[in-house]
Amino acid sequence: MTGDRWDQIEARLRQLEDRAAIAELTARYAIAANQGWAGETFDLAALPEVFAPDAVWHSQAMGVRVEGLDAIVTAADHATRATDFAMHSYTNPAIRIDGDAATARWLLYIASRRHRGPANLVFMEDIVGYVRLAAGWRIQSVERRFGMELVEGASSHRDG
Repeated sequence: MTGDRWDQIEARLRQLEDRAAIAELTARYAIAANQGWAGETFDLAALPEVFAPDAVWHSQAMGVRVEGLDAIVTAADHATRATDFAMHSYTNPAIRIDGDAATARWLLYIASRRHRGPANLVFMEDIVGYVRLAAGWRIQSVERRFGMELVEGASSHRDG
């Protein structure tokens, strides 16, 4: 096998490994945010293994912009205190990798209940930026865009 061919195989293998690592990282983020059954609680301690130190989490529809890992942890703690149940599912990734940076569009489904109120299901999209650090891939940015929210028999649409 020639050197050029071997380099091409190594590059393709790295792309596959990077895609798998990004998907795994995003799953770890969802799992950390799940809570409310079998003793599950929001795993704030997992967030430093998920987010870059200078990450940004933003949702225009929610009126939230949080910058920096410490601020993201604090905001997540505050936002989830009244949550009795939450299950997050990322699907349909469209991942684009460019060296040590990547972006992905994900569909996100969240089933949740707050203050022991009605259950709801939210369908949305997250545009996620990633960066490769010495410790591996981390989330650099999250842009959450709302789609549809279903609350016990009612449905609504919010543009984000």
